[in-house]
Amino acid sequence: MVGSEGGPPKQLTTEPSNDARPSFSRDGRWIYFRSDRSGSQQIWKIPSSAPFRPAVQLTHNGGYDVDEAPDGKLLYYTKSQGGGLWSMPVEGGEGTPVLEQVGSGLWALAENGIYYLDVAARSPEGAAPLMWFSFATHKLVQVGAVRKPIIAVTPTLSVTTDGRRIAWAQIDRQQSEIMLIDNFR
Repeated sequence: MVGSEGGPPKQLTTEPSNDARPSFSRDGRWIYFRSDRSGSQQIWKIPSSAPFRPAVQLTHNGGYDVDEAPDGKLLYYTKSQGGGLWSMPVEGGEGTPVLEQVGSGLWALAENGIYYLDVAARSPEGAAPLMWFSFATHKLVQVGAVRKPIIAVTPTLSVTTDGRRIAWAQIDRQQSEIMLIDNFR
């Protein structure tokens, strides 16, 4: 971690595990992240400032990517690459399914709902519907479509808190090169 004013980085985790996909709590006091330190991918949290304490495991039935709701009361997370979107209290506890068709990295929280790419409903031409799930009505509405291939292993969607702007990562061009090595033995 590095402060916004710069300075030397501070290492927050030291366990021999794969820790990834960090996100801050809305108040900045916690960092949520995915880790396999308990033997499977789960959601954990660690304080973002001193006194630093050991990380606390929040999920026990899988967790892949995580973000805190704008009101700071719930965490939204995916269980795995195809496990759907779940919610739970920020303190931890049982998860509740929210949307089963949401994949890891393909969703973003706004103040009043969730945007996600429904790649399972991709059209024959390859367009993935961009969906909106309203917290107030619990209804789904298609608000657009992403017509080019997307990079699904990284966070693909980002939305402003007020939900007025959405950004996504798409593949506009892919290139490869063929290389030949002579006499390598």
